[in-house]
Amino acid sequence: MDNKEVMLVDSIDKAKKDKLEKQLLKNNISYFERTKGEHGFFSKSSNRKYSIYVHMDSLERAQKILEEL
Repeated sequence: MDNKEVMLVDSIDKAKKDKLEKQLLKNNISYFERTKGEHGFFSKSSNRKYSIYVHMDSLERAQKILEEL
């Protein structure tokens, strides 16, 4: 079993990220996200893009969930 993290999706908006997170959690798939864009206190979240990473052993299941969205 390999615990290497791989990118599932790059540069998605907040609405799609929220839907994907909900489905990943529902299917017991651990993940983490990285935020791209402006990070200031007054920056709008609509300008941010997100990258979602999953563990390599969960990649196939996570890709199926992503295709269904």
